[in-house]
Amino acid sequence: MTSVSQVLTEARKYLGIRMGSSGHHNIVDTYNAHKPLALGYKVRYTDNWCDTFVSFVMIKLGATALTNTECGVQRHVALFSKLGIWIEDGTITPKPGDIIVYNWDDTSQPNDGFADHIGFVEKVSGGIITTIEGNKGVPGTVARRQISVGNGVIRGYARPRYTGESASAATTVENAGGISASAAKLAVDGYWGVQLTKALQKLYGTTQDGVVSSQYNWKNAGLTSGWQFVLPASAVKGSLLIAAIQRSLGVKADGILGPDTIKAMQRKAGTPVDGKISAQSQLVMYMQRCVNAGKRPF
Repeated sequence: MTSVSQVLTEARKYLGIRMGSSGHHNIVDTYNAHKPLALGYKVRYTDNWCDTFVSFVMIKLGATALTNTECGVQRHVALFSKLGIWIEDGTITPKPGDIIVYNWDDTSQPNDGFADHIGFVEKVSGGIITTIEGNKGVPGTVARRQISVGNGVIRGYARPRYTGESASAATTVENAGGISASAAKLAVDGYWGVQLTKALQKLYGTTQDGVVSSQYNWKNAGLTSGWQFVLPASAVKGSLLIAAIQRSLGVKADGILGPDTIKAMQRKAGTPVDGKISAQSQLVMYMQRCVNAGKRPF
């Protein structure tokens, strides 16, 4: 098991390392050597590397199970949500060891925009958060930042289950909209993964396995874990859950989530109608809010 102290001690070792240096190359190379790579992507020395640094620290400690690894911050938020450690609230006072996530395009709370920077919370004192971040500034450097609690650019926090973490950490995640150990709440993040599927299966009375089976892949970016895509298209059989949703919508109940079904869902939800489930989908957010309220979305 890994403690907060171990994570922060490891992160401090690399303070001052600049992009293009041998130390920076070591960070990138270590990340790339760890398999599997997120999306199979090998990070380049010219890429933004803040999340590569966060993953690198966890790789060095053999603690990737606590956070998973990523090089893209928004995708990492989705992974944090699936792990049940994401706190969808940029206004809270974080704890040392929390992973802070930013969205620079919004300067007010609540901030639920696209996540584009990440780092470790080192300490909090007098309403000021001190962080350790990779790729800070120009040229990108492993460096500290100081920022006020609740600053508008803070997207939220991940709180890994470090050794010695108390039960109150899980409670904070649940109350802020993350997924607790009992899956009482879902993060309203616009990504449809296993936990949302399980909750929908319970509400619609189908098998609760977290899998949307036998689907054609229309490459909807908002669909994450638990989706079973098959080839060729003629082999697609459909899902009992999707069929149940289709029956509630009054459309053809073939069990296949295609553009027509998505449009019907979007019309019911009052979200933009384009037949796609994009990343941070408004439709999925609507579904997550419904599930959190204990009601069927459709």
